[in-house]
Amino acid sequence: MGDCVEVCKFDAIHINEATSLPEVITSKCTACGACIKACPKTIIELRDTNKKDLKIFVSCVSKDKGAVARKACEVACIGCSILQMQYWKLISRSETKN
Repeated sequence: MGDCVEVCKFDAIHINEATSLPEVITSKCTACGACIKACPKTIIELRDTNKKDLKIFVSCVSKDKGAVARKACEVACIGCSILQMQYWKLISRSETKN
């Protein structure tokens, strides 16, 4: 479980098993910012958006090598974009099914 998940009082963020990245449940998120402060790799940010968009955004930005990144965060995104590509493939599949 990531630090961001542990600090969320609203149960609005979890680690997606398929991508190993934090995923925000927008219907529960209040944009309080607790997950942002808790993230040791600063891959979560709050964005000014309209009501239809995500309030909290997760991005792969770590420049550390895997072993170093994992010391700071269990999820340890190193910014390689592999998981991002897998995420978009999953999204494409779910949109195709609908």
